[in-house]
Amino acid sequence: MDQQDLNPFSVPSPQPPDEPVTRAPAAGQDEEPRLGITHLLGWTACVAFYLGVLRGTTSLEQQAPSGHLWAFRVLAGLGTGTALGALVLWTARHYRGLPFPKHPGEYLWLVHGAAGLVMAAACALLQLFNSLQLTQTDTLTPDVLILHSLPTGAAALAFLIAAVRLPIRRWRVFLLLAFATELLWILSLFSSWMWAFYEVLHWSNRLLYFLCNGVLVTIVIMDLLQRRRYPWTHWVGIAINLWLCVIALAFQIWATFFRESSTF
Repeated sequence: MDQQDLNPFSVPSPQPPDEPVTRAPAAGQDEEPRLGITHLLGWTACVAFYLGVLRGTTSLEQQAPSGHLWAFRVLAGLGTGTALGALVLWTARHYRGLPFPKHPGEYLWLVHGAAGLVMAAACALLQLFNSLQLTQTDTLTPDVLILHSLPTGAAALAFLIAAVRLPIRRWRVFLLLAFATELLWILSLFSSWMWAFYEVLHWSNRLLYFLCNGVLVTIVIMDLLQRRRYPWTHWVGIAINLWLCVIALAFQIWATFFRESSTF
């Protein structure tokens, strides 16, 4: 028996304070999504879905080799179909209580995904109106103009929300430029009956669009030089944006030389 137990006047020796118990975060808590076979299968399904919508809402004349812009639409559809995967990933991660989007490229991916979903819905509605003979979808009536402007309006709103939420200044500048680009496109669409005004807005939109993507390339180079580490989901969003820009630039060159319509 200890002597302190025999002495009634003894003072118990102080015990060391309890160390705070630290709990390990739950498995998968706030982790970055790791690229796996599930993501590749989801990407394939999203691209197939969008190309299927594009195929079902395009006439056979437009799909012919001499038809308007079919090849460019398919190439752009590969990017837009990939963008739809952001909506699936956003749903899955929010169901598990995980953050998405968090990085700038993820916001960009989600913006294109939202615009792609609205685009698919607008194409389906145009095809429905055409089959029911409710309107002539090849003429710019007010209802057709509104349907054509819905995807761009959705992208403009999403760019603005992303610019407000992202704290990084250079990314905010890019997103605001992208918002202005989409807004100019909507204005040019609704001014199509005033040729001179339309030409000014259309070419302003084209120049601002390519300038905006030049800013994006500059930001990417700056991030690489500063050795900023981002997950693969960030780079998917950037790749989609630049892919659509390359397709638009290639089409603009082709349309200029072959005197085709300058929109697709």
